[in-house]
Amino acid sequence: MTKDVIVTVRGKQIGSDFEDEIEVINIGNYYERNGKKFIRYEEPQEDGEGTVQNMVKISPDGIEITKKGPVGMQMIFRENERINTCYETPYGMMMMAIYTNQIRCSMEPEKIEINVRYNIEMNGELISDADVYIKVEPRGAQALKLV
Repeated sequence: MTKDVIVTVRGKQIGSDFEDEIEVINIGNYYERNGKKFIRYEEPQEDGEGTVQNMVKISPDGIEITKKGPVGMQMIFRENERINTCYETPYGMMMMAIYTNQIRCSMEPEKIEINVRYNIEMNGELISDADVYIKVEPRGAQALKLV
């Protein structure tokens, strides 16, 4: 895979009284180091107040997504494991747990697809069921305009 890539991220959260879906497409970078694969991309905040740096790490142990910027978080996904984490916001820090139900990762020479199904818990209570899908493809010669 080339260094310059297009990263498509689709997320869905379903709680007891809400359902939220997002899709973002960004230009990013792909590289490999020590048997692990890394995808880096920037994501502008919806309110226009800064940019979040995203890093997706794929390893034999699982998937890790790290966000740094106005919001910060490290989400570690290992199938059938509950992992505690902190979600940093401009308003303070929240402790939460992520329980990973399923990880599917398809690696082809010119495409990576990741699908993670997980639960988010706060204070021992289920907040939402979540699903994240990430697709990484070479940027190629095609023109891409991000709005």
